[in-house]
Amino acid sequence: MVDLLNYKLEYTGTSYGKLDPIEVIGPVPEGFRINFYIASGEFVGVSGFKAKTRPGGGDWCIIRLDVRCTTETEDGALIYCTYSGVMDLGPDGYSKLVAGEPLPNGVPVRAVPRNYTSHPNYQMLNRIQCLAIGVADLGRGETRYDIYAVL
Repeated sequence: MVDLLNYKLEYTGTSYGKLDPIEVIGPVPEGFRINFYIASGEFVGVSGFKAKTRPGGGDWCIIRLDVRCTTETEDGALIYCTYSGVMDLGPDGYSKLVAGEPLPNGVPVRAVPRNYTSHPNYQMLNRIQCLAIGVADLGRGETRYDIYAVL
């Protein structure tokens, strides 16, 4: 039997992102849709590991995160990342958004990234569940996440 209280979080690195202009679609049957497209980014990890985020990924957000992107390591390996999570717009954030008010800065973000790769040097990433604790500066179009492996 698995001991549910026997786990630890191990810091693996920090992810930085730049966003293209935000598309506010507005109220749709599923919720309030906002599309965030990734312009660029990078992951700086422990032991000197670095990867850049390739353009074209994005977050097709309905007040919850639905991110999919590809990073490329310095040695050319491609790593596909997907994560879901939440952004806390505050107690009246959704109402302000519906009213067309500007998106806030310093929005807390919590997410659970998963990585997928076929590159032999990074196979261990396929077996790790991560936790991301971050902040989104929507006015500047920037994100920052500290990433932890749940071991």
